[in-house]
Amino acid sequence: MLNLLVMHLIMIVSLIFNLSIGWFSPTNQLDLVRILSPQKDEVLQGNIDIIGTATGIGFQYAEVSFRFHNSESGTWFLISQIGEPKIDELLTNWDTSTIVDGDYELKIQAYYEDGHTIESILGNLRIRNYSAIETVTPTKIQSQMIESTKIPSEITESLSSKKLYATPMPNNELEIELQEIMVYAMRGAVIGVLLLIVIGIWLIIRRRQIG
Repeated sequence: MLNLLVMHLIMIVSLIFNLSIGWFSPTNQLDLVRILSPQKDEVLQGNIDIIGTATGIGFQYAEVSFRFHNSESGTWFLISQIGEPKIDELLTNWDTSTIVDGDYELKIQAYYEDGHTIESILGNLRIRNYSAIETVTPTKIQSQMIESTKIPSEITESLSSKKLYATPMPNNELEIELQEIMVYAMRGAVIGVLLLIVIGIWLIIRRRQIG
């Protein structure tokens, strides 16, 4: 009778532990893919740096690929495969001179250990290596927005006399590691409390049987 009760308690602990993995798992929060550069409607020529993010818990690899914009076949052509997580950094290089001019889409798709995938698609990239770059005529609304955001000539001259440098975004691997530590700590606390409860119940039953 005592052994059967202990087995039932162990089964309950195991069930609660499995549920706690789902409660405290940060997978859905940390899985992320995105393309920072190039950007939509940008004109591309020659060798292009593709900058972005592909990361997450259980990350296996990611693929960067392209296709014709609004392609009826839906076929994607692989540019490169990424074997390790990347956070807002260089993913791969794309030599656009090897394909015909036209409008294209870029896709980054990440694969994870549990079998799920996530993707991000960037559309309407204008490759113009061998043809003239057409001028896009702004609409009336766009023209009004441009007029309202014009910078005074004094500020423009001041800015033009100085060299501006973009500050790269720092990687946040430490933030990911801290979140993982917190998750494991919470799991350990749950397991410890459950084990203490089981041991306490077992000791009470043991004393009653001896008494």
